[in-house]
Amino acid sequence: MERIDELGKCNTIKNDMVDVLKTHRVLFDNISSSKSIRGISPILDSSYPKFFTSMAQIKTPVSLIITEPILEIIKKDYSKELRAFLSLENARLYTIKEARIAFIVTDAFMTFSLYKRNGEFDFTTSLISFEPSAIKWGEDLFEYYQKMAVEVKQ
Repeated sequence: MERIDELGKCNTIKNDMVDVLKTHRVLFDNISSSKSIRGISPILDSSYPKFFTSMAQIKTPVSLIITEPILEIIKKDYSKELRAFLSLENARLYTIKEARIAFIVTDAFMTFSLYKRNGEFDFTTSLISFEPSAIKWGEDLFEYYQKMAVEVKQ
């Protein structure tokens, strides 16, 4: 938080009545051409396991940190994708007890979503930045969480 000014110019992405999945669409539009992906997620969308596995299968380095409850859901409902992901040389999965942010940082952009004051995750709003300083901020944030995380092995 002390370095929040490093985000530079950010755009707010907000879902609306016409485009209720705008935040996800913008994420997937930008991430598909990325050369590397790192992220943290305390949430799970049904498209995530297959998408991130497919990105790793095309040799994109993918490192993800998920919360323990999300790992349990993936083990139960997406075991095939989990095995495939963990078998890839350029894919890393970590688990952490809790995370109060969801974010992705790639070689080209950084995006994140936060929790509301009432404790609910804000699915409707994300910030995105293409600034080099924001990408560096996201990389450093990932490394901060990675130090507290445990790698998931086959």
